[in-house]
Amino acid sequence: MLQAFIEQYSGEDFKEAPTPKEGALFHRCTFHKLNGATLKNCKLYGSKFAMTKAQDIIGLTVTMDCDSFNNVELSPEVLDYLLLLICKSSGNVEKRRTIIEKVVGHDRAVQLLRELETLEN
Repeated sequence: MLQAFIEQYSGEDFKEAPTPKEGALFHRCTFHKLNGATLKNCKLYGSKFAMTKAQDIIGLTVTMDCDSFNNVELSPEVLDYLLLLICKSSGNVEKRRTIIEKVVGHDRAVQLLRELETLEN
């Protein structure tokens, strides 16, 4: 079933977090800040999350479905932050250890987790 989008953006470069959006299409857009943004039921086809600092993504609320992240490019920092947020969960000890030690790297994980902790307080 095709989704009727309330708003559509194509090729836009968002230097600041967009105002809360619901049901919008972002096609090949670049986001430099998404802190505090809400992207509910939005599609992000071919867009790029270019953030490099935790404060530029912390507080993002986004609908998690397969179509939302279809062909979305995440900066290395955004990917590391997402992986580390997952690692803050419990269970799956070996998988979480592998992500920290072999994917993100122990020293980098410690640094990024400290950054996240500072922002959360």
